[in-house]
Amino acid sequence: MTKGDNALSQADQRAIVLIGAGKIGMGYVADVFDNDGYHLVFINRSPEKVIKMNEQGFYTIYMENRRDNTVKRRRISDYEAYSYKTERDQCVKRLTEIDLVCVQIYPNGAGDAMELLADAIKLRVEKGINRAFNIMFCVNFVYPSRLFREGIDNLLDTEAQKLYLRDFVGFQEGLTYRGGTDPTPEMLAEDPLMVAAGVAYLNGEVIDFIPMGDTFVGDRPDTKALRFIDKAEGRVILKVWCGNMAHCYYNVAGYFFDGALYAHEAAKNEYGRFLTQQALYEAVDAVGAAYGFDDNLLRESRQLSKPNLNTSSPDRVARIANDPIRKLARNDRFTGIGLLCLEKNILPYYIARGAALMFLYDMPEDANAVTIQNYIAEHGIIAAIDRFCELDTAKRDDMIWRQLVYKNYLELIEIKKQRFIDKS
Repeated sequence: MTKGDNALSQADQRAIVLIGAGKIGMGYVADVFDNDGYHLVFINRSPEKVIKMNEQGFYTIYMENRRDNTVKRRRISDYEAYSYKTERDQCVKRLTEIDLVCVQIYPNGAGDAMELLADAIKLRVEKGINRAFNIMFCVNFVYPSRLFREGIDNLLDTEAQKLYLRDFVGFQEGLTYRGGTDPTPEMLAEDPLMVAAGVAYLNGEVIDFIPMGDTFVGDRPDTKALRFIDKAEGRVILKVWCGNMAHCYYNVAGYFFDGALYAHEAAKNEYGRFLTQQALYEAVDAVGAAYGFDDNLLRESRQLSKPNLNTSSPDRVARIANDPIRKLARNDRFTGIGLLCLEKNILPYYIARGAALMFLYDMPEDANAVTIQNYIAEHGIIAAIDRFCELDTAKRDDMIWRQLVYKNYLELIEIKKQRFIDKS
């Protein structure tokens, strides 16, 4: 097979498939590619959402700039949308016709996405389509390229399919700098598909692009939607295991100590922000040691971002801390960075306190938070740490992490108890 055979149709030369139509997909990836003239093809799980997207024919991005308190709206309309639950064949067909893909999903959707991509590779091989097929990631979990390459390989049946994966498929990791919030009822009354997003900055520059790794097979895309970076895997870890961890941390601290339900309320807890800043120092030092980043990059990453104090469109703790089972897992923002610290001879004392706060997070509307609380009630906190942090009891670092989280858990309960006594 020769790269570049079977040229793309003219209509699909400036097209991209977006697997996932959530806040990142619709509010960030679609925006920057639409802004550069790309036709968008959404693949999503929910048939109901896809039907709404196709019936309406457009959706609105509500962009809030917290630096100058301005808002702008942008309409996206040049798209197709398919549900892989009800239109699987059409999804696979479009993945054979278009060579550029971006995946933006939660970890629990990875298996479905791998199956779609594996089926597309099988069909490409069957049809003799010998073009490069590049898959990008804008996700808030680490090692997506490793995970998908291995997962797709396990789903392929023939040596020809596996050779196609090896020779023609590229995997690139990107940074999801633009955040999203839940749209208000007023926004949804204006457009039931409205996506709320915040304007993000990098080194003083508005981020209207995706920082993306540069490991493309064949020619890399000629687009202003991407800005190519080195050490992309480490940078993703720096963001997810450091930046996203910190964002979650002070919110659950505010919830635990003050009952805060909104980010601007949680940010008022100075102790919670102190703990978060200390945890951020530990995390950034570990990632720096693991990936050899220069101190200029690390210096910026050590700075705890200013909280959103805007009460006109408040961000909720329940959204930021959503799904503590995922956030406590071995390769996510608390346990993952905690174990990396131990590997690099850094004691993750404050990160472990954040993990303990996640075990104390009892938001009743979060089904996974309720699951953790029920498990603790039945089996005890140590068993819960082992299970939800996915620890291997034969590994020394895992057992140190267990002890750190357990002792912080006990101390946090006592601290809160004493605060209550003092106030009363």
